[in-house]
Amino acid sequence: MAGELPDVAVDRLRGVDATRRVFRLPFRSTTWLVIILGCHSGLLIYSASIHSPTFDEVAHLPAGVSCWQRGRLGLYPVNPPLIRCLAALPVCWLEPQTDWTADVALPGVRPEFDVGRDFVRVNGRHVELYFELARLMLIPVSVWGGWACYQWSTALFGRRSGLWAASLWSFSPTVLASASQITPDAGAAATGVLAGYAFWRWGAAPTWRRAVVAGVLLGIALLCKMTLLVLLGIWPALWLLRCRVAPPVGRPVWSSLQLLCAMCLALGVLNTGYGFDGTGSPLGGHHFCSRMLGGGDPETPGGVPGNRFRDTWLGQVPMPFPTEYLVGLDLQKRDFERGMWSYLAGEHRFGGWWYFYLYALAVKLPLATWLLAGLAGVVWVGQSQRDRWAAWNLFVPPLVILFLVSWHFSISRYLRYLLPAFPYVFVGISRVAGPWESRHRERWPLGWRPLASWALAGSITSSLLVFPHSLSYFNLLAGGPLHGHAHLIDASIDWGQDLKLLRGWLATRRLPQPIFLAVHSALDPRWLGIEYQDIPAADGRGAPQRVLGDDGPSASRTNRCGRVSSGCARPAGWYALSVHRLRDRHGCFDDFRQRKPFARIGYSIYIYHIAGGVADRGEPAGSAGGLRGDDAT
Repeated sequence: MAGELPDVAVDRLRGVDATRRVFRLPFRSTTWLVIILGCHSGLLIYSASIHSPTFDEVAHLPAGVSCWQRGRLGLYPVNPPLIRCLAALPVCWLEPQTDWTADVALPGVRPEFDVGRDFVRVNGRHVELYFELARLMLIPVSVWGGWACYQWSTALFGRRSGLWAASLWSFSPTVLASASQITPDAGAAATGVLAGYAFWRWGAAPTWRRAVVAGVLLGIALLCKMTLLVLLGIWPALWLLRCRVAPPVGRPVWSSLQLLCAMCLALGVLNTGYGFDGTGSPLGGHHFCSRMLGGGDPETPGGVPGNRFRDTWLGQVPMPFPTEYLVGLDLQKRDFERGMWSYLAGEHRFGGWWYFYLYALAVKLPLATWLLAGLAGVVWVGQSQRDRWAAWNLFVPPLVILFLVSWHFSISRYLRYLLPAFPYVFVGISRVAGPWESRHRERWPLGWRPLASWALAGSITSSLLVFPHSLSYFNLLAGGPLHGHAHLIDASIDWGQDLKLLRGWLATRRLPQPIFLAVHSALDPRWLGIEYQDIPAADGRGAPQRVLGDDGPSASRTNRCGRVSSGCARPAGWYALSVHRLRDRHGCFDDFRQRKPFARIGYSIYIYHIAGGVADRGEPAGSAGGLRGDDAT
């Protein structure tokens, strides 16, 4: 024990709890932590205020309002309700207008986006304030995640490593992008790493109090995102491995009983969040729409409900999960079984790639962060025998999460699915700050300190250079955010976040209205005050904003725009296209990729001007009425 966790073991021998030691920090370390988390909060506040609602946010906020006003937790069931309920709390206090007409409670039907568009429609311009308040409500959750990274890394490697871990979290472009939105990914990452830290502390010195804390925090994490359900399997597996390879001090049987109680307590917290609705009901009494649970065909419209366990002995087993949680798991599985159109490196494919998330990490993480990860890997490989309990807890969960999301490669679209693994890796990477700790200095080669310092500074700087457009961040290997759409689209670069910036840009120019527009958004830009008309295709039809449901192999072709034939001309005027639409899989706007944009709104919307009579041969747009092309930030 003393060889694995020297600091914790020494403190125990002295009768000092490790937690108290962590909290007695020098003023300088505490001040730096406050500065780091304060900067993180400031960046999130600014980002939340300037960006328009992203695609999923349009559905998350009214789903949270529904929880408070109607007690209905089943709207947007594929995500647990905690994060959206927190976000909707200040909005409900303002008593927004609601329209629940589209909320039909039918098996297999997901009406949350229809409800979201109705919510935006009935509230008009007030909806901007509602989304900003909801985003601000979630900022403390992200700060909580940074604090958890600091605490865990400090307990393992020292205070300076803790500050490095907090910095990697606070300035990560992926974290900044997700934590400023009403989506559960950043909240799940924050609560998940805090639960992981509590479990590590319990495993280092098992006590009933620590087991209770770990169980409660795990239950809170389960209420944020269903991905963290894997922790219910990871924790017992890690504990069995520890008992076999490196038994803890004391009786393992007694400690195992503590872990069992912690897991039961986590399930109790999860069920409390759902009001114990349907808890303990037999498995055979539920209606499922996925092939795995229901036994039916997920392609059937509306999903014909069934239950493959109804006539088996498993159908009599009581479920420790609430009904809506099981419904969400079933719908999520059905979505994976159906598959969706995905995009990677210029190729559209129905389904996906097993290596999608590895590729996405390669182009979305700062190169300096990869350098830090490489340095940390050298350290961990050389000293894994000394700290294997810490290594298991830091690296097994992210590897399992990576395997889980990569295994479902029928949908390869969202790097944010991997976000709950990030804080574990940040804590592990922070070990490279060891040269500054007096007890480690003799172990590190010459030149390690400046290399690690420059890598940390480079990681932070590269993120801030792109901020506030962190959602569109791509590293230099990918060509930066200007070339990011050649690698990934959708939520990795263009999720409808820059419509407010487009509105501001249009307000400062005297352009003929309306403009031609095609963006990737779940809401009508007119609700944000942007007047537009659909971009006409060669056959005279307009290209729709987005065809919801046009992700299946048998999607209707009646809503697809036609390509511009050789020699045809686009109508003269101003065009605004988001990069997701530029990479449209039907090739609707391929001709625009040959043109030079007049201006750029963030990194997700390009402005084009086509003068009268110019054929569509890809000539760059010239000057227009004395206006100057520039970039709106």
